[in-house]
Amino acid sequence: MSTVNYRILFEIIVLHDYYLSQADEQSFFDLADVDRQDFLLRQLELEHYNVSKDLQIEPTSKTEKFFKNHRMRLVLTSTGFFVGAEIELVLNAANEEVYELAIPIAQSVTWEFTISIKNLEYRNFSNMRFKNSLPLNYLFTNENPGDIKNFPSLAFPVADFKAGVTYEMGELAMIDSKLNQAVEQTSDSTVGWEELASNHHWANEQDRILLPKLTSYNIRSTGISEIEFELQTPEGSAVLTFNTSDENTRKTTAPNGNLTSVILDFRNPENHDPAVESIASGRYNLQVSENGGAPIILPVFISDDLYMGNGLGGIVIHSRGAGSGSDILSADNKLIRVEGNHPLFEIRFKNRNCYWRYKSHSKKGLKAENEALNFLEEVDDDLRTKKPKSLQRLPVQFENGGGKIFLPNPGKPQVKPEKDGRLYTDVFVSEVEGLIGTK
Repeated sequence: MSTVNYRILFEIIVLHDYYLSQADEQSFFDLADVDRQDFLLRQLELEHYNVSKDLQIEPTSKTEKFFKNHRMRLVLTSTGFFVGAEIELVLNAANEEVYELAIPIAQSVTWEFTISIKNLEYRNFSNMRFKNSLPLNYLFTNENPGDIKNFPSLAFPVADFKAGVTYEMGELAMIDSKLNQAVEQTSDSTVGWEELASNHHWANEQDRILLPKLTSYNIRSTGISEIEFELQTPEGSAVLTFNTSDENTRKTTAPNGNLTSVILDFRNPENHDPAVESIASGRYNLQVSENGGAPIILPVFISDDLYMGNGLGGIVIHSRGAGSGSDILSADNKLIRVEGNHPLFEIRFKNRNCYWRYKSHSKKGLKAENEALNFLEEVDDDLRTKKPKSLQRLPVQFENGGGKIFLPNPGKPQVKPEKDGRLYTDVFVSEVEGLIGTK
């Protein structure tokens, strides 16, 4: 009886600080490598960490068909998934035993996977923008143009601060070559930011580029009467243009005549016939000019196969030619191994920071007592944390000058932006002995 051998081609691990941060709000990624591995293993053994409870990861139909025809298998795990392939053991030029695909692949291929959200709280406790002009989802890939990624993380580097852009609380930006996080809504590089001690290459707004071929652009500025869009190749060549002055461009307007949204139909550059799809899926730049002003350029990845309206994003893995340190297969179909290990990539999510606001179950006014006075301030009848706190599964420790207390965590956090440019989550309490009382 012949033996069929399978080996792992590559693995994707999804790691989220909401589940993995420490009580003192230390990021999981701040731990030493050995400690990080030990902590994750304990969480897995205790069944405290399981990606499949929050997310559903599936291959696209094209990728699923490819796997079937090439004796490959997708295997879901508590931390993500891996793809295995039937292999043959062969000797290389150095007379070393290596793994070769049983069914060779003649050229580089891409494997695509969708990520949909099962846990409706996922967006609440994940650090991501609430409002965008485009309904962008994440796109994670081992493609590494310019060798700018920091593997194993699949995230693109956080962008430099851009003048004229309004940043939401929680957004990341590089300011003077240092990673900063907005502690309130801000458009000023000197106000409303907190420098982070470490850059752990979390997923960020640079990774939110995935769009369908039919989408809408919501205008966030006031007084906009005309917009021109140009879809370009990554090299800058025009593919098609939309202008709101064109009667064929679908749009909505406010009672005063100003634009509120524009429909962008990328399905056909000539007549936008829904029955014809001539715009290939892939990377583009979308140039946007409002009221004839200076254009902004938005990198986008257009794909109906990957985009899901209720989805978080998509994953695109290139077998070869993805860039330095990210290939899965060699040119002669050998499985890439580094120090004996298969290629492993990480998708890292940062947990959201927001202000915790304590409200009374009985609608009585609340007051802080004793050590809690160091951390909470009264706002009308409520108590609010003086500084933003992380949302996480474990109880969060409040520490000041050596004193440590624990206050109730938000259960299922409902986060909402408010007029002051801050994000809040409400925690309903009666009293917390010695810390929170009623007026």
